Amino acid sequence: MAKPIIIDQFVGMNNIKTEEGRINEPRLILNADVNTEGQIIRRAGYQSHIALPGSHSLAAFTGTMLCAAGGKLYELRTGIAVEICSIDGPTDEPLDYAKVDHRIYISNKYWKKIYDPSDSSVSDWGIPLPDQPVAVQSSGNMPSGVYRLCFTRLVNGELSGNGLITEIYLDSDNSGISILNRDPDEILWLTDPNGETFYKQGDVDSVSACMYVETLPTFLCSPPPFLENIVFAFGRMWGSVDNTLYYSEPYKLGLFRLDLNKFEFPYDITLVASTIGGLFVGTKEATYSLLGANPAEMRQTSVGTGSVPGTLTYCNNVKEMGDVLSPEEKIHNSVPIWVTQDGIVIGNASGRLFNLSNLKTNVDPSEHRGASLYRSRNGVFQFLSSFRMGSIVDEATTAMKKGRLFDRV
Repeated sequence: MAKPIIIDQFVGMNNIKTEEGRINEPRLILNADVNTEGQIIRRAGYQSHIALPGSHSLAAFTGTMLCAAGGKLYELRTGIAVEICSIDGPTDEPLDYAKVDHRIYISNKYWKKIYDPSDSSVSDWGIPLPDQPVAVQSSGNMPSGVYRLCFTRLVNGELSGNGLITEIYLDSDNSGISILNRDPDEILWLTDPNGETFYKQGDVDSVSACMYVETLPTFLCSPPPFLENIVFAFGRMWGSVDNTLYYSEPYKLGLFRLDLNKFEFPYDITLVASTIGGLFVGTKEATYSLLGANPAEMRQTSVGTGSVPGTLTYCNNVKEMGDVLSPEEKIHNSVPIWVTQDGIVIGNASGRLFNLSNLKTNVDPSEHRGASLYRSRNGVFQFLSSFRMGSIVDEATTAMKKGRLFDRV
C-alpha cells in the first residue's frame, strides 16, 4: 500500500515556474482546498441545482440572482430558472450588471436594458433621440434672422437629449415658424435670432413669438452606447467601449455626453472597479488608477499590469492595506479584488494595488477571460477565481462551460 504524502507546510500554487516544483508548491491544484492552518484537504463536491445548458454571466444581488443562456436572460429562483426576456447579439456574449437602488442595469456589446426585480419588468436604458425638426416660415411676431431648432423626448417624466438641429432663416420681420413632423412626446426648443442657446417652447407645432425662460438642460446628451464593465460610482454610471471609458451625467444614468464625458486609454478596457476613493481601470496591458469623485479632477496613473476580464468581485472584512487615512485596525467592505497578469490583487481607496498571490500566478489578459466570487465558508472568507491558462482548465471552468450551476456542498 502506498504511503501517504505528508506536507508540513503548504506554500501555495506557483504556475510561473517551468519545472513542476516542490510537492508543497505545485504548478496546478485540482480537487484540493487549504484550511486556516495551511493544510491541504480534499475539496468538497458539487450538487446540481438547475440544469441550464450554455449558461453564463451569473450574478447575485440581495434577493436576486441573474444569468444568461441561449440568448435569454433568466432569474434564478429556488430550483428553477425563470425566463425574463430575450438578449440581442451572440448567445455567449458576457453580460455586465450594476445595481442602483432597486433596479439592475445590464449591458454588453450588443444589448442594454434595466431590470426591476420587484415586478420582473424590463425597460429601456436611456431614451432614443428624436428626429430632426422639419420647419417652414409662417406668420407671427418674430424678427428676421437665423433660428436653430431641435426636439427632445419626454418619457415618464424624464427628458432625453436633443436630436439633430435644424436651421431656418426668417427673411422678414413679423414672421413665425411652423413644425411639420413633431411627435406627441416631443418638445420643441428654439434659439433667439442668430443665437446659440436653446429655449423651451413646449409641445407645440408652431411658434409666433419665442419664449426665453427655460434653457435646454440635456444639450448634446444621448442615451448610453452598448457598454461593457459597467459600474455605478459617485452618482454616475461608468462603462467602456473598446479603449474608452464613458460616464453619465450626475444622477442622470440615461444621459451621456459622449464627446466630452470620457477617458481614453492606450489599450482596450477589460475591467472597471470602484472604491470610495476613485476607480481602477484595467486594460489588456496595464491597470490605471483614477483618484477622486469628480471626473474633471481625475488623472490617469499606471499602477499595475494588465487585468483579466470577468475576474472582478468585491470583498468584505478586508483589513487596512496602506490607506493612510484609516487606522490599522479598520475593516473595509466592498473592496475590489481581481486577477492581473501578475496574480490576484486587491485595490485600496488610495489607488494602490496589493498582490495577494505573491507573484506566483501568471495569465495573459489579452487571451483569457475568467469569473470570480466572494463567499464565506465555515467562517472563513474566500475569493474564488476560475480562468483559462494555456491548455489547463480547472474543473470549475469545465462545469460552467457545460452549463451546470452549482453550489459547493
